[in-house]
Amino acid sequence: MMSSEKCSVCTDGGLCRREVVRDGRCVFHLQNKTAEEANQFEKMFFSELERLKEHSSPYIDLSAFVFPRPIEFSGHVFRRIVLFDKAVFEGEMSFVGCTFVGEASFRRTRFKEKARFESVFRRRADFGGARFEKGVGFSKAVFCGPKCFQ
Repeated sequence: MMSSEKCSVCTDGGLCRREVVRDGRCVFHLQNKTAEEANQFEKMFFSELERLKEHSSPYIDLSAFVFPRPIEFSGHVFRRIVLFDKAVFEGEMSFVGCTFVGEASFRRTRFKEKARFESVFRRRADFGGARFEKGVGFSKAVFCGPKCFQ
C-alpha cells in the first residue's frame, strides 16, 4: 500500500523521494520484504531501471536497493556511471553479457548468494568492501579500465 510519504534513504544521488510502502522506505530500499512486496519489486524494477537509464542524471543510482530474489541483468548496457553501492542481493544474480560503458560501483555491496559477472567493464569497476557470501564468478569478465577489489 503506497502512501504520500516519501522514502528518505540517502544515496550519492541525494534523497530517494519515492513513495513509501513500509518502515519509511520505498519498495526498492525496503529490507525484509514480504512476498507481496517482493512481487511488487519484481514488477517495478526493470521499468524503473529503464527510467533511470533515460534520466538526465550523470549516473544510474541503484544504491542501497534490496533485491529480494534472483535477478538477471543479461544483455543490459549501462552507458553512464551505475551505482550499486550498499545494495543487497538476497538471491543469485547475473550480469552475463552486460556492458558497463561508464564506471560501475559495487562498493560495500552484499551478495548473499552466487554472483556472476561475465561482463565488459569499459571504465573503472569498484568492488571495494563488497561481500560475496556464496562465491563470485569473474572468469569471462573483461576489465578495460582500473578495477578495485579491496
